[in-house]
Amino acid sequence: MGRRRTDTRRGVTEAPAIVTSSTPLDAVEVLVARARRLWTRGDLRRALSVLREACNEDEWRARTWTIFAARLAQAGQRAEAAQAFTHAGWLRKREGDTARAAIVARLARDAA
Repeated sequence: MGRRRTDTRRGVTEAPAIVTSSTPLDAVEVLVARARRLWTRGDLRRALSVLREACNEDEWRARTWTIFAARLAQAGQRAEAAQAFTHAGWLRKREGDTARAAIVARLARDAA
């Protein structure tokens, strides 16, 4: 694992911290995290593919559709981004989240 660091002046020894999550990530969140890493590394095509897979894994999750649409818009695929934003807005309305539905509708208009 990591190396132990000893500060000889103070006699302090630090062990690497082990971070554990209190709630395990579901499959969709794992895919979103993978897509985020791919996007950061510059692999846009694979990142969009992984996000599309995440949307197909749970098609009722508006957050995933919104992230997918935003990345499509950033990649220049405006028509598909507008469709994904529209679907995310419909899901938000269905959930009763009208404030976020209005924001997503505005994003859909901007993407078109």
